[in-house]
Amino acid sequence: MKKIILSAIILTACSKADSQTMKIAHRSHSGSNASFHISTTEGNFGETPEMAKKRMDAKKLRDSLAVKHEADSIAKINLIIQQTQEVAAKAAADSLAKVNKKKKTKSKRH
Repeated sequence: MKKIILSAIILTACSKADSQTMKIAHRSHSGSNASFHISTTEGNFGETPEMAKKRMDAKKLRDSLAVKHEADSIAKINLIIQQTQEVAAKAAADSLAKVNKKKKTKSKRH
């Protein structure tokens, strides 16, 4: 019985009993409730997908390389769209020219 009690006391003394929450720790280091966010905790416990998306969007806006990369990607997409439209317009014009040419040759035969 003494061994069990002694083991329990040693185990309790050795275990980390951190009763201070992240919010209390934030406040004790001059933080305010307004500046404390759930995402400052380790992991994403309690964070909804909407909150995670908002947090990632905020990080992305602060990251100039991400903004530049997104702008470059949008510019590339716009260029591809423009080139595709030009090719489609040229193909349509060629097709229309062939149809008109066939009509002229048919009308000359008659």
